[in-house]
Amino acid sequence: MWDVNSFPATARAVMLVGLVFAFLTLAPQGEVAGQEETESPLYRVDLPPDRTLEEVEMSIQSKAEGLNLADVGTLDVAEGMQNRGIDFEQVYKVYQVCNLGLGAEVLKEVPAFGAFIPCKIVVFEEDDHLALITYLPSYALRYFPDAPPEAERIAEKIEQDIIEVMDAAEAGGF
Repeated sequence: MWDVNSFPATARAVMLVGLVFAFLTLAPQGEVAGQEETESPLYRVDLPPDRTLEEVEMSIQSKAEGLNLADVGTLDVAEGMQNRGIDFEQVYKVYQVCNLGLGAEVLKEVPAFGAFIPCKIVVFEEDDHLALITYLPSYALRYFPDAPPEAERIAEKIEQDIIEVMDAAEAGGF
């Protein structure tokens, strides 16, 4: 097995972006409402072409706060690549949000679920518009067949909140 930490920082960044793009290609490209019927681990929202990054950021932050989701960090992947001399001009940001109370509950029940939290809302540029994508917490529970039923309830609640944040950004709401 490879020790990824032994790779240069630039190589690790390129691998990370490659993995993210690989996951993005798994997302269905149809209507958002139709995604609920798929078996995809991802939920994707394509935004109107006139939606700006600033509007999306304000919407995510405002709606998340209203749903008691803590902003636990934002990673500007494009800026990180540019800082390492990699030519990457597209918008690519990862917003990390968490309902700390529910997160603590699920981690008490299934500590390994921490691999999937905090929840991420990725904003990226594709063609002529911005899009949002996230990994669904309820889908992640499939990797923990012995998780108690309470963990499923928590994952579904967190998932509903993340989807509500993303849908608000699509609608242009705060």
